[in-house]
Amino acid sequence: MDERDVALANVHPAPLPALVERKLDGAHIETNALQALELRVRSALATGSDEFGLCVLGYGEISVVFQQEAHALKRLAMTFDAPALRRYESVVAEYVDALRAAGVRVAATGMQVVDDDTLSAYLVQPLMSSDRLLPKALAAADEKEALRLFRLVVDAIMGATGPCLGIDGQLANWVLDEDGGLANIDISTPFLRNREGQDQFDFGLVYRTFPWLTRGVVRLIGKSLVDKYFQPRGVLLDLLGNMHKERLTHLIPAFIQEVNQHVAPPITEKEAQSYYSEDARTYAVLQWLRRSERWVMRRFCCVYPYILAPPVDR
Repeated sequence: MDERDVALANVHPAPLPALVERKLDGAHIETNALQALELRVRSALATGSDEFGLCVLGYGEISVVFQQEAHALKRLAMTFDAPALRRYESVVAEYVDALRAAGVRVAATGMQVVDDDTLSAYLVQPLMSSDRLLPKALAAADEKEALRLFRLVVDAIMGATGPCLGIDGQLANWVLDEDGGLANIDISTPFLRNREGQDQFDFGLVYRTFPWLTRGVVRLIGKSLVDKYFQPRGVLLDLLGNMHKERLTHLIPAFIQEVNQHVAPPITEKEAQSYYSEDARTYAVLQWLRRSERWVMRRFCCVYPYILAPPVDR
C-alpha cells in the first residue's frame, strides 16, 4: 500500500448504519457500493487528503460527481438533519415534475442517503458517455447542428422560467438524449417558488456552505442572485457568458442572434464577456476564501467538510 492507503487504513470513522434509500426516478446503486464510496470519502476528508482513489467525473464549487460502475453519483455538500432531508427530497421531486410539465426532459435521477449522525446524500444518475455532454457535442458539431442543439436549450429555458419556476441552463447541465433531443442533468438546486413568490427550497442550506466571512453578505444578496434563474434573460446571459469557460467562444455570435429573438433588451457580446469576467473573479475570490478556511481548519486539526475543485483555468 502507498502512504495514502496506509493513512486511510488507520482512520476509523464512525460506522455507517444501514443505508436509507429514497428514490426520485429509480436510478440507484447497490447499498454496499455506496457505503464503501462514502467511507472512502469520509476517510480522505478526515486525513486532509485531496485524493479519494475514486473516479471523479466533475466538480462543482464544493460538490463532486463520482463514477461508480454504470452510475454518476453527485455527493451533495449541504448538511441535512432528517426533517431537512425529507423536505429537500420532496422539493426536488416537485421540481422535476414541474420541469417535465414545462417540456424539459430530465435525466432519470434517484436519491440515496448514508444515514449517520450527519446525513450524506447522493443524487444518482445513469452514467453517460462524455461525448453526449452538450459542451463536447457542440465542440464537435458543424454550425447547423450546433444551432439546432442550442435552439433546444433556448426553448427549454423559455418554457422553464417564470414567477414560480427557474432553471440553471448552462451548457454543462445538458446531455444528448438517444433520439437527438436534450435532457437536463442538474436538478440538485430546485428553483421552485409558490404563488406568493416564496422559495420552496431552503437556500440557507447553501448559504451555510460559504466561508463564514462571506455568509452575511451572501444572505443579504441571496434573493437577487437566485432571481436571475427565474428570468429568461438572466439564464441565457449566464449561459452565454459561461461559454468562455467551455472554450466555445466561436459559437457566441450566432447564439446571441438566436437568443435576441427571445429577450429584451438584446444581449451583446460585450455584455456576455463582462458578465463572465465578473463571474470568474467572484469564483476565484470564493475559492481562495474556501481554501484559506480549509487551511485554517486543518491547521487546528479540524476536519474541513467540503470537497474543493482543483484550480480551474477560466
